[in-house]
Amino acid sequence: MLLRLEVGEARVDDLWGTGTAEAEAFAAAAADPLVEHEAELLQHLHAAHGDQVRQLCGLAGDRAAGTSAVPVAMDRFGLRVRFGGGAAGRVFDARFDFREPVRDIAGLRRAMHQLFEAAASR
Repeated sequence: MLLRLEVGEARVDDLWGTGTAEAEAFAAAAADPLVEHEAELLQHLHAAHGDQVRQLCGLAGDRAAGTSAVPVAMDRFGLRVRFGGGAAGRVFDARFDFREPVRDIAGLRRAMHQLFEAAASR
């Protein structure tokens, strides 16, 4: 038996809101260039750049002061970091958007340097 699925519309509902995409636009969209290496990139950030990731607390506002910071997701548009602990003991995620979408690892390197520089200058 052969089944065929015809999609008329795709809906996305996440922490940043809801949206829709037409089937043709979804089918024509390019895959995120970081998807195949996301896990390794996050592990590298945590292990080798933990101090710089913690500096992102300054960009996340007062609620992130004195908390731990763990990178949990990354795509061509930005980085999501989970902050936890601190005086209140709360856990929350913050999204840090890159200035422009990343196309490759070299672009990711530039975007991360820009993000870390912004955090260090606070």
